Amino acid sequence: MSTNQNQGGCKRLLWVVLAIVVVLAGCSDSGVSNGQADAISTTSSTSTPSSSTASSASSTAAATTAAASVTTAATVTTVKVPTTKPPTPKPTTPPTLAVTSVKANVTTYPCSTSPQLTISWTTTLADSVTIGIDNPGAFQQNLPASGSLDVPFAQCPSGSVTYYIIAKKANGDQITRTLTVKAGT
Repeated sequence: MSTNQNQGGCKRLLWVVLAIVVVLAGCSDSGVSNGQADAISTTSSTSTPSSSTASSASSTAAATTAAASVTTAATVTTVKVPTTKPPTPKPTTPPTLAVTSVKANVTTYPCSTSPQLTISWTTTLADSVTIGIDNPGAFQQNLPASGSLDVPFAQCPSGSVTYYIIAKKANGDQITRTLTVKAGT
């Protein structure tokens, strides 16, 4: 074969490949959405045909064919989940140190009897109790958080005595309640 015949065969092959590319590009444009058409590109060259150009053109045709035949479908399902708030808990007041009750076996002391009466108490969160007579100073200390104690009454025939019941915590916190007993006949 002569060189001219060989070049003529290559030219024909190049035109055939170029025609296939154009046909495939036209077919693929009709089946591809606008968003996908931009992804397909065709190149043309006006240089003299050679075996590498023919190989490049056929690679482009194969890539275009592969890109045109791929179809992607996506389905998105939105599920609305109702949200519920948990109930707001009511604030609770933590227990505090307190003398919850204080009483004496009498409120008016009869001076005709022995000069003693009984005081009883209950507390919340106390580690110990101190009793004072007519002042918060200790008459008796380190008593239990709830209990009773016989105390003197020395104000006869008239007057009154104030008893101090002091609930204490080990950390130094304390609270005081008072109880006053009057002398009577």
